[in-house]
Amino acid sequence: MIVTGGRGTSPGGAVCGGRARRRGAGIVAGAATLALAVTGCTASPALSDTDERVQVVTTTPLLADLVAHVGGARVQVASIVRDGADPHDYAPTLRDARNVVYADAAFSNYALLEEHGIIKTLDANLRPGVPNVSLAEESVKYAADLIPLVEDAGLDTVWLGARVHGDGREWGATRSSQVVLEATALTGPGSLFAYLTGTFGDTEVMIDSADGFGGARPDAIELPVDAHTHLSWAFTEPGIYTLDLRARLRLTDASPGIDLASATYTFAVGVDPSRAEIDDAVVLDEGHADVTADLDTGRMRIRYDADGGGERTQEDLDPARVVIEVPAKAQEEIPAGAAFAFLGRPGARVYQLAQAVLDAT
Repeated sequence: MIVTGGRGTSPGGAVCGGRARRRGAGIVAGAATLALAVTGCTASPALSDTDERVQVVTTTPLLADLVAHVGGARVQVASIVRDGADPHDYAPTLRDARNVVYADAAFSNYALLEEHGIIKTLDANLRPGVPNVSLAEESVKYAADLIPLVEDAGLDTVWLGARVHGDGREWGATRSSQVVLEATALTGPGSLFAYLTGTFGDTEVMIDSADGFGGARPDAIELPVDAHTHLSWAFTEPGIYTLDLRARLRLTDASPGIDLASATYTFAVGVDPSRAEIDDAVVLDEGHADVTADLDTGRMRIRYDADGGGERTQEDLDPARVVIEVPAKAQEEIPAGAAFAFLGRPGARVYQLAQAVLDAT
């Protein structure tokens, strides 16, 4: 089965009487058993409460095309992501939210293939009782195998990401909930940056210590529950750094958040890790590690896979015992262009743990 969508499950009360519920359930059964790759869908129409056809909303145009081929003349389909838009950074509009409100059934890939904002728009506006189907998960009921595709972490340094472990159901979390890993303090000889690089070279800065913490813009990594992301981590000067991170669970956008835990993470940048003065320290200098908020235990941890894939994580490490090594060989020149101006002057060198392997030969 081919499931497509963006980057990195909740059902729900009465929908226009039994008519919509029965018709939506029929489309669910048909779409979940079909494995097609089709293209060429048209611009998304507006859904309506006066149309006799089944009103269906999907997260992506490809899923809209799939539903249209299954339902034919019986369905009216609208996709949240428009034709030609990039699902990796699409921001849902009020029109998209309105289409969700009128939907008799909804389809997403999920499996964290869509942007979290798209899933939140879907789940927050769908009426109670409307079938809300995550095809990647539902397909398992029909003997599909979901095979995670893991990037090759063929780096000669540790590959450091961020992770939320566990689904948080005991806290009341849903797939629309998110965990905020907020930087609250930094010690060290220079500045620290954590950022994402997009498909076309754009950057999204998560943590920037150069302007301090606690300002109007939080220095934070936000993730859905049971998710992880890859980041670049850059340091301007050699030495020992400590970064304090605090994890908060936000059940909804309107909720104040639930404090989970805090921890300090130590980096040895261009220097011997023994200078961190941590007795019997575990030095991470290869493989895949994730700064982790563990919803099952309510603690901050480091999840570590020495083999590098990250999905086969074996070890659960206490940050107080770990030194993350950023070796001298990890120095790189800051690229020219506005996207990387936050790091400093083009051509200057920073120490960096890369987000992924680019142009590996």
